[in-house]
Amino acid sequence: MMPKGDDYMSDLIYRYMSYSEFLDILFFNRLTMRYPGNWPDKLEALFLKSFEKQKEINKLADEYGKIYPNYSLLDTISDFQIISSVLIKSRCQCWTHKENDLVLWNERKGNESVRIGVREELFDKYDVQGKGVLVHRDVKYIPKVIYKTIINLFVEADRRVTDFVTVKKNVFKYENEHRLVLLPNDHSFSTPSYGDTLSEALSRHFLGTKSEFGLQDKYIVFDPQNIVSVKSSPYSTDAFSKLVEVDCKRFDLSYDGISTILD
Repeated sequence: MMPKGDDYMSDLIYRYMSYSEFLDILFFNRLTMRYPGNWPDKLEALFLKSFEKQKEINKLADEYGKIYPNYSLLDTISDFQIISSVLIKSRCQCWTHKENDLVLWNERKGNESVRIGVREELFDKYDVQGKGVLVHRDVKYIPKVIYKTIINLFVEADRRVTDFVTVKKNVFKYENEHRLVLLPNDHSFSTPSYGDTLSEALSRHFLGTKSEFGLQDKYIVFDPQNIVSVKSSPYSTDAFSKLVEVDCKRFDLSYDGISTILD
């Protein structure tokens, strides 16, 4: 098993997951990256979700115009096309800095769940084998996730597109989340935009670009040997814990047993 040094837990990030996802990592050597527009929280990926309703596009455009008052209509359309295309082609995965948290365990809704830990620095220059560029950042927690706020963050961060998918409301601050974002190599698209109004043109662009590229999961190669800590749910049975222990031994991973957070 991998040795535990003095700094064993100091620079780790964690992912809580179902047992099936854990096996997927072990046997298929991959992490599953998902389209952020499908996250259930309506304020997650708000920029993307605003394109699903024309009136929301207009609100977004109004706020954008206040920050860039000298932009023409074509400038705004071009910016929105590029940003939305990048985000439609991007995929994300959520991690956390919390090593053993009851709320995060409970969110997995079951006694057959697992938490893995890897060193954060692993993702600094991660090879995604031509699939794009992987960046990782702590989530920013803000009082209100509204158009004005997220656009301001985007501008302040030198127009860094990842800021559109790395913000959440303060109420989720307990998650202490760290997010992986797989960005595409380019923002190109073939879908033409047309319409009598800005919102109509952008709505068609958005729907067409989603259809062009699809919203399927993407996978990045991940060596299970990168895992330095494995723990099972505090609700795990002894039988399930033994199953995870056997899996860990097979792949020479360190198993920390059942979480004792309820003790």
